[in-house]
This record gives sequence, C-alpha cells and structure tokens, in this order.
Amino acid sequence: MNNGKTKFKNTAYLMQEALFNLLNKKDFSEINVVDVCKEAGVNRSTFYDHYQNTFDLLKEAVNNSIDTFVKELGELSINPTATIQNDGDIFVSPKYLLPYLEYVKKNKVMYKAFNSNVHLFPINDFDEIL
Repeated sequence: MNNGKTKFKNTAYLMQEALFNLLNKKDFSEINVVDVCKEAGVNRSTFYDHYQNTFDLLKEAVNNSIDTFVKELGELSINPTATIQNDGDIFVSPKYLLPYLEYVKKNKVMYKAFNSNVHLFPINDFDEIL
C-alpha cells in the first residue's frame, strides 16, 4: 500500500474513533461534521474527502468494526456462534467467549457507543454478519 492510501485510511480511522468518542458523550442526532472534525483534529474538507455526511461515517465505522471483529476471531480459528449443551441449556464455551470479551475490552469505547445507541446499529442477528 502506498503512503497516500495509508494516510487516507489512517485519517478515516481517526474520524471513526472520533465519532465513537462523541457517541459516548451525546446522541448521534446531536453530532455534526464540525464536532467530528474537531474531535479527530482534521479539517472539514478532509471529512468531505471521505464521507458525504455523518451517516456515511457511521455506516463505515460500524462496517469496519464488524469486519475487524470477524477477522480477529477468524485468526484465532474461532466460530463465535459455537455453543455447548448442558441439560438442555445452551452456553457459549470459554474458548469462544474469552476472545470475544477481550475484543470488547480492547474496543470499549466503540462498545459503549454501541450500547448507548443501539437504535443506530441495525444488527438483528449476529449470524447475519458471519
């Protein structure tokens, strides 16, 4: 990857992180482009080089988060939907649960934003993203 593409991706990542940080402080409907730019330390023109609006930023941030989650679990050869049965109850085994919890811990800002703004993240069935 050339230096320009790397810088472009890094800037997008900064804006996505800025959005998650802002979502921990206020509702998505209250966040505007200026807020994201200030939090990320980028100019408005840079924002618009990447996104049309904050909804586009949110969509990409969520998609990248899901992709990263699935990739990291895949690297561990883990199927996050695998379960074990015990007297009719279904449990997720530690083999699958612990890496997931580590991922959540590592990405706590994002997860806090997800949990505070569930209405913005239309994931109904975890199996759909795998």
